Amino acid sequence: MWLYPFAEDQLQGAVGVVGADVTSIVLGLDDGQQVKLVPVGRYGYRLVAFVIPGRARIAAATAYLSNGQYATTIPSNNNGLLFFSSWLWHDADGH
Repeated sequence: MWLYPFAEDQLQGAVGVVGADVTSIVLGLDDGQQVKLVPVGRYGYRLVAFVIPGRARIAAATAYLSNGQYATTIPSNNNGLLFFSSWLWHDADGH
């Protein structure tokens, strides 16, 4: 998943593309809050988007799949482009 960020005044956000098997993504913010993203189909893609306060930082993400598996990651930042390059996969039992 790649997220293309934007920022304006006191807000920041991003739009990203996810695979067909992703049912939701939960972003963990550095202050402990969680933001649940649910994909929508637009422009021939499955997209997720979010807006959070400008001071908040994404500390982790969990992607949930339609087959019961899920994956966890921490974000990387490349010159302002937020992306998740390495995912740790778990089965439905958390293994």
